[in-house]
Amino acid sequence: MDPVPLENAGGLVVCAVLGCLVVAIANGANDIANSMGTSFGAGALTLRQAIVYGAAAEFAGAVLLGSSVAKTISKGVINPDEYAADGCEGVLTFAVGMISVLAGTGSTTLLATLYGLPISASHGVIGGLLAVGLVSHGSAGIGWAPLEQTVVAWVASPLLGGITAGALNFVVITAVHRTRAPARRAQLLQPLFVAITVAVAVAFILITGPSAVKVRPVALAVLISCAAGMAVGLGSIALGPTARLDQLLRTMRRSETEMETEIEAEVEVETDQVGSPTPPPDEELAADAEQPFVPLLILSAMTVAFAHGGNDLGNSIGPLAAVLVAASSGDIAAPPEIDTWVLLLGAGGFVVGIALLGRRTIETVGGKITKLTPSRSFSVQMGTAVAVLSSTMLGLAVSTSHCLVGAVIGVGIVGRLVGEDSELNVSMLKKIVVGWAATIPLAMLVSVLVFKGIMFSYEVECA
Repeated sequence: MDPVPLENAGGLVVCAVLGCLVVAIANGANDIANSMGTSFGAGALTLRQAIVYGAAAEFAGAVLLGSSVAKTISKGVINPDEYAADGCEGVLTFAVGMISVLAGTGSTTLLATLYGLPISASHGVIGGLLAVGLVSHGSAGIGWAPLEQTVVAWVASPLLGGITAGALNFVVITAVHRTRAPARRAQLLQPLFVAITVAVAVAFILITGPSAVKVRPVALAVLISCAAGMAVGLGSIALGPTARLDQLLRTMRRSETEMETEIEAEVEVETDQVGSPTPPPDEELAADAEQPFVPLLILSAMTVAFAHGGNDLGNSIGPLAAVLVAASSGDIAAPPEIDTWVLLLGAGGFVVGIALLGRRTIETVGGKITKLTPSRSFSVQMGTAVAVLSSTMLGLAVSTSHCLVGAVIGVGIVGRLVGEDSELNVSMLKKIVVGWAATIPLAMLVSVLVFKGIMFSYEVECA
């Protein structure tokens, strides 16, 4: 059957544009915590800097990479070919369904953001698609595999994030903070941390990013990422203020007596001219040991924000593009072409959402779950990225937001086990879990109500 465009579909297009804008605003505001929350919580960035830098990286990723992801609309939950087979009526049903998906996703994500709860906007899209599929074509037209993956992801995401971040945090505590000279050890190991950060950041883009930058096979992407990390790590040694590698070797050969003498000199408490004591030596040394992690946090935060801008833009502009196709050509079975104004609408919505509401989830992740420092935040960011990368390579569609929250919890648990000040806010965790559990059913409910309302009241003709 030849595609049949819809006539007099201006009202549907307006609804889709508004829905796209709401989803983009809500998605940008909610997910900015994935990249900037830990940097803010650790004091690496102020709240204003986190919002400005995050908005810039998200916008760049959305504009440069967003069009390729936005062409994948149904996420395997529903099949556009089945709607196209129904002719004009199927085109109308699909277009209204996409508007309903925007309504369900936008409302749930915006509500969670207002309460400062980091959730997965993609799960809202899945819930909306599921509702549309069931109402319009019954259970036979549903692809159940993505739904099964989503259920698995609810458990796997925080678990993976918690284990990887907790393990890395334990390594940092052991290798840096529990040594005789933590500040010096942190400086000496900084090139290694730089190499790890760059390798993970490049891999995050090449493996989980949009198709325009993805590298396959995955083994090649991993090889490129490791090479990039090693190159930058070695470069940081060559360009550093001191020859860190030689310094590390000399330190390893230094006698125990020489080391103890140096430490005693570092921790001596000084008194200023009026006799007031300087900050306690332990606090000074702890701050010095944390400083090398600050630039790594900023690098990883910008990388995650850039990748998110390219990846999640499809949640908002994908359904809009489908409605535009239904109104113009009716060929809903083909991947839609993304006009520049649609791309800018979604990217602009991200920026508006981050500017207006981004602080809510940033503050939750940054300080309302557990106390974060630069080194703990480094463990959270790297643990989250590694969890997402591992899941992607295994074919498991996990949520970055869920991985991040799990990573924060994992770092907090390890901190408590080793006697650090890292209490977990159980009350906030309960609220976040409730938000996760409510995302899909609430998105389904809103989508069904909007779908039924439009189909009942809206009349449109085919060309």
